[in-house]
Amino acid sequence: MELICKGRGRGKTHDLILKSAETGIPILTAHNPVYILEQARHMGIKIHHPMTVKEYKYLMDNGSLTNNKFWTGILLADDVDEILHQLLNADVKTATCTPDGCEREGKTEMTHDSLYCTSNYNPAYTGRKIHLPNGIDMIIKNDRTYKIELPVIRDVNVIVPGMVVEVVFEDGSKEKAVCRKPDVFSLEMAVSICISKKIMGGSGVYNNAVRHGLKVYNDKLKKEQADKEEKERIKKKYAKRSEYKKRKAAEKEMAEKERQIEIQKEAYIRAMKAVKNF
Repeated sequence: MELICKGRGRGKTHDLILKSAETGIPILTAHNPVYILEQARHMGIKIHHPMTVKEYKYLMDNGSLTNNKFWTGILLADDVDEILHQLLNADVKTATCTPDGCEREGKTEMTHDSLYCTSNYNPAYTGRKIHLPNGIDMIIKNDRTYKIELPVIRDVNVIVPGMVVEVVFEDGSKEKAVCRKPDVFSLEMAVSICISKKIMGGSGVYNNAVRHGLKVYNDKLKKEQADKEEKERIKKKYAKRSEYKKRKAAEKEMAEKERQIEIQKEAYIRAMKAVKNF
């Protein structure tokens, strides 16, 4: 399998459209195929109509795809992670792949543990304890498990009643939580927010994480709406095709009836002529 690995907006779909035009292989996408067709139109390229995951599953389930003489069993996948999410209804965090042309090499075992830190600073090590830059310590309990040593609160101050709370930690650092309308003030929630800010490395990181969470939620709502619209589109498409087939069948049946009537009419006329001549 060939992999095209680029960041968002860096031309992965552009490359896939060129590949589809070159090979004639259709594109499988987790999104609305209109965007791919629109991009192909701007590129001046004609490709087969891309399939959504739901359309692919529908065609496979009813046998329309496998019974199609043009189906080769080969697809080009656009954003394979999102395709897998729709197929499996689960997020695939890590995957492996053997690139085309690569032989399997001798098996090598790795027997070490790794600790991944997202901080921009290098952590300091003291024996079995890792000191992170935000004042949080991670204690290595054994070779495979880690325990976070939470910050100790020294003082809690209500700066503005019902609105602003300040938490002072043992190392002297401070974090604030502000309640804005229409939120309802809660001292417990304010302290929890301050602890979260401390653990995450400050208000900036915390706010970015919250904004990202809201974006993820809004994107999920948009995706659900897009999926609903795509499902309706597929349903209408195949309902329209079914109606077309029924109409054609009815027209064919009517034409056959007319033909039989003409045959009977011609036979009757010949019979009447034979009677007169007799």
